[in-house]
Amino acid sequence: MSNSAISVQFIPTFWQRYKAGLILSTQGFIGKATTVFFPTVGFLILAMNLIARAKISAFDWLVIFSALLFTPVVSGITTFSAHRKFKGDVVSLNFDDTGIMSTRKTVRVSHGWPEITKVVRSNGLLLSYFSTRCAYFAPISAFTEDQVLAVKAIVEKTTK
Repeated sequence: MSNSAISVQFIPTFWQRYKAGLILSTQGFIGKATTVFFPTVGFLILAMNLIARAKISAFDWLVIFSALLFTPVVSGITTFSAHRKFKGDVVSLNFDDTGIMSTRKTVRVSHGWPEITKVVRSNGLLLSYFSTRCAYFAPISAFTEDQVLAVKAIVEKTTK
């Protein structure tokens, strides 16, 4: 690591993992399409029943709610599985002039800056994307304000 290395450690909470999962699952064409498609189907079924002034059956309500809640429920199920498996693991993220390295108890992964497509701040998380739907994430609360500015400086210096 170089002199300008920034290192943070954190234990991801369920909700941090859930937010990151939701953000990532809605990226790319398929993610955006399913995020729009299922709720639209739910609203269309509801609208057709209301326009026809038909009694909405229990099955229709089940389909409507399933469609409306598809993305958050699927994301919740996958997050629950991952959180149960890795609960309590300390994640260490290191940012330096060469790239990003993530270390956990059993895994060490790194990507150089040429592989990082974007770094964004969203919903209290810092996400460093290395593909459309894959990113390192860390809660902003794990960083000091100086560290956030230093990471921003490294990103600007190494991605231009």
